[in-house]
Amino acid sequence: MKKLAIVGKGTVGSLAIGNFLKDTDWEIDWIFDSNAPTTAVGEGTTAVVPALLWGCFGWTWNDLHDIHSTVKTGIHKVNWGKKNKTFTHPFPTYISGIHFNAIEFQEKAFNTISNNPRVNVIDKLVTDPHELDADHVLVCSGTPKDFSEYNIHNNIPVNSAYVTQCYWDNPRFDYTLTIARPYGWVFGIPLLNRCSIGYLYNKEITKLEDVKEDVKNIFKEYNLEPSNVTNSLSFKNYSRKKNFTNKVVYNGNASFFLEPLEATSTTQAYYVNRNAYALWNGLHGLNEAESKFKSELSSIESMICLHYMAGSQFENEFWKYAQELGQNKIKTEVKNKTVFTENLIHAMDKNYEEQVLDIGTWPRWSYDFNTEHLGITDKLKKMTAGLKMEMLLKNSNF
Repeated sequence: MKKLAIVGKGTVGSLAIGNFLKDTDWEIDWIFDSNAPTTAVGEGTTAVVPALLWGCFGWTWNDLHDIHSTVKTGIHKVNWGKKNKTFTHPFPTYISGIHFNAIEFQEKAFNTISNNPRVNVIDKLVTDPHELDADHVLVCSGTPKDFSEYNIHNNIPVNSAYVTQCYWDNPRFDYTLTIARPYGWVFGIPLLNRCSIGYLYNKEITKLEDVKEDVKNIFKEYNLEPSNVTNSLSFKNYSRKKNFTNKVVYNGNASFFLEPLEATSTTQAYYVNRNAYALWNGLHGLNEAESKFKSELSSIESMICLHYMAGSQFENEFWKYAQELGQNKIKTEVKNKTVFTENLIHAMDKNYEEQVLDIGTWPRWSYDFNTEHLGITDKLKKMTAGLKMEMLLKNSNF
C-alpha cells in the first residue's frame, strides 16, 4: 500500500484528504503545524464543489448548515461593460454552487475524517517536503514567503482587498454579488448569519481610505449594517513555475493564487488533486501534468481578464489600466491559439459541444453568456477572426 503525506489543514488540504480517501486505498499522513494560523481562503464556489462534498465526505445540506452555508444560484454582475449595467450569470437548474464559512468548513472536515483508520494526524512543522517518509507528498501549506519559484500574473489589475463582515438574521439573496466600482470591484458573499463584503483594488492607484469611503455606497444600497470585523490585505497573483514532481506536488496557495472574481480557487485545487492522482498512478507524465496545470490557470486568468477588458460604467485611471491589461491577456491567448481561445470562438458560434471540460471551469455556453452580456462579443470576433478561419481550414475536407 502506498503512503501519501498531505501537508496543511486548510480548505485545500482538507478537501485533498477527502479526494484521496475516496479515490485510493493509500495510507495518508495528515501533517500540519497547530501553531500556524488558519487562513480562510474564499467563501464562494463553482458548481463543481457541492458534488465533491457529498462524494468525499458524505455531506448533505444538513451538514452544510453547520458551516453556515447557503446555496449559490449564480453570480450577479453589476456595472460591468459599457452597455449592460446589470446581469446575472445563472447556474443550470440541476446544479448549484455554495457559499460557506471557510474556518467552519476546515473544522468540520477535520472532525469528519481525522478518525478514519487510514489517516494518521501528525502535528509538526514541515521544512522540506522531499524528506518526508512517504511515496508521494501534497503540499497545501499556504502562501509562500519567497516568490522566486513562482510566476507572477501581471495581467490582473487588483492586488489588495478590504473586507467587512455584515451580520444579519437571514440571507437576503442567493447569488454572489460582483459589483464593478470606481476603484475596482466588490464581492458580496451571503452566509446564513452574515454577508462578507470585499472591495478589491490596486494599492498603487487607490488609497485604502478612498476604498473605505466608496464601499459605504454598497452598505447603503443593499441595506447592510457593517460591523467592526474588518480585514485589509495585499496579495500577488501567482503560480508555481514547477508544480509537479514524481514525489511532491503543490496545491492551494502553495501552488497558485488568482483573484476571486470567478470564485475558482476551490475548483482549481480539485483539478490539481486530480492531476496529481493521474501522475502518481502513471496515467500521464510530468510534462502533461505541468501543461494541464498551466492551461487551467491561463484559462481562469483569461476569463477574469475578459471582464476587465469589457471595462465598466466608470472612466478613470484604474479602469483604463484594467482594460489595457485585460485586452493584452486576451490578445496573447489568441496569438498562442490556446484551448481557451478555441472554446471562446466555438461558444460565440453557439457550438457548445466537444469542449475540453477540465480546462477552466466553464462550459462553452457560459463563455458565450459572459461575452454577450459584457458587451464584447463583436470585439472578440474581430480579434479572433484570423484564428477562426485557420480552424475552419484545418477541419475542412478540402
